[in-house]
Formats: sequence, C-alpha cells, structure tokens
Amino acid sequence: MQAELGKISGGRADLQEQAEKLSSEMQEIRLKLITAEKDRESLWDTASALSEKLEQSKTLSQETKRQLEETQEKNKQLETAIETAKKEADALRETAKKKREEAAMEQEKRMGLEKRSVELRAMEKERSATRETIGQELTRLEERKINLQRRYDEIIE
Repeated sequence: MQAELGKISGGRADLQEQAEKLSSEMQEIRLKLITAEKDRESLWDTASALSEKLEQSKTLSQETKRQLEETQEKNKQLETAIETAKKEADALRETAKKKREEAAMEQEKRMGLEKRSVELRAMEKERSATRETIGQELTRLEERKINLQRRYDEIIE
C-alpha cells in the first residue's frame, strides 16, 4: 500500500508538475496572443495611417497637378500677352521711325524755307536800298530840276 500511496503521490506530483507546465505554456500562449493582438492593432493603425497619408498624397498630388495646369495656362496667357506687346512695340518703333523721317523731311523743308526767307529778305533789303537810292537820286534830280527851272526862269526873264 505504501508503494501504491507512493505511486499515487508521485503521480500526483507529476500531474501537478504537468499542470504547472501546461499552465505556464497556456500563460505563454496567452501572452503571445495578447502580443499578436497588439501587433495586429499596431499594424492596423499603421495601415490606416498609411492609407490616410496615401489619400492626403493623392489629394496633394491632384492639387499640385491643378496648380501646375493653372500655372501653365497663365504662362500661355502671359506668352500671348508678351507676343502682343512685342508686336505693339514693333509697330510703335516703326511709327516712331516714320515720324522721325517725317520730322527730318519737315526740318529739311523748314531749312529750305528759312534759306529762301533769308534770300528774299536780302533781295528785299537790296531793293529797299535801291529804292532809297532811287528816291535820293529822284529828290536830287527834282532839286536840280527846280534849280535849273529857276535859272531858266531867271535867264528868260
């Protein structure tokens, strides 16, 4: 009996040891499950965050694309405006060139007229001098005529 009791006691100790071992293994499995659950939640959170960042990136990419298209459109408008301004500037330069040429021609014409005016004034001055000389000569001749007439009258009388 004692041998049986020893056997039963030994079996109990083995069972207790096995129960502790199983309890320890179950504890480890529970810890692993908890760790796995936390890892799963962490991965889920990471995946959600990455998904959100992906959406933000898509939105940002679309906004950047829209801004790029707007900028390209503005550039096209500016290029058109620049071309128009260049054409206007060329037209204004051409007009200015023509006006300068016209001004030069008018200046030449004016110089010619001034030269003609100077010539005419000189001619007028010369004629005035001639008239004055003729007037003086006429006056002298009239005085001489009067003197001669007086002498003639004196001689006849």
